[in-house]
Amino acid sequence: MISNIVFYYSKELIISLILSGLLVFISFVFVNNYRKVRRYESLAIFVLLVFATIPVNAVIAYFYYLVFSFYKGFVGTIIRIFLVILFYAILLSMEELVFGIIGRRIWKYQKDFFE
Repeated sequence: MISNIVFYYSKELIISLILSGLLVFISFVFVNNYRKVRRYESLAIFVLLVFATIPVNAVIAYFYYLVFSFYKGFVGTIIRIFLVILFYAILLSMEELVFGIIGRRIWKYQKDFFE
């Protein structure tokens, strides 16, 4: 069953990966060239990548919604939605950490957020 789901949604996943990769690249280029975010590049990357990674995260979250289809009924639907939201939050947190570290490596000198 899972292999059927993976095969069926592989096209959407590839398209969303390309779109998200393009949006991440555009976010980094925008932050690098926009003067008003100087010394706050990490914060700008953090905010922009929440929106840039929505396409791939939505496809992956829907994939996990289908994987947890063995939960039946109303309570099963609530459990599936809760698990998908939890997975989405964990995935988004991991992405933010990785891109935050990359942003700190690119722009070494940052001002403190809370001065």
